[in-house]
Amino acid sequence: MSKKILTTGILNKHAETNFAHVTVENLDCKPHWVDVKVINWTNPNNPIELYVIPNHAIKVGPKNAQYFNSGVAGVTHYEIRIITDACDHVIVNCFGVTDPCTCSRNQEGNTVLYKDLINLNDEDDDD
Repeated sequence: MSKKILTTGILNKHAETNFAHVTVENLDCKPHWVDVKVINWTNPNNPIELYVIPNHAIKVGPKNAQYFNSGVAGVTHYEIRIITDACDHVIVNCFGVTDPCTCSRNQEGNTVLYKDLINLNDEDDDD
């Protein structure tokens, strides 16, 4: 099965955002693999991949969910990329939060819902 790569694009981090929190919901009747990458774009000439928990691809079971978190307290700009099976029944939402354990205080401007994510596979590749 082909892969789908979704991105938030580069986000200007809200001052109170400490974590990038990603929710993945599998509405399908079979499992799907999901991996999440968070990229620090504070220096636009030197993007750095940040540590994400869990730090590897996860098989999300049917009718189940998985959460991913990455610390972004020390950055000013960041991007979230989600790599998953090309399935329309895997729904992803991204939030900037103060505390991922309580998901308290979603930060204005750091919420990107599934319908707003950009599918990088749809882009024309002129290279």
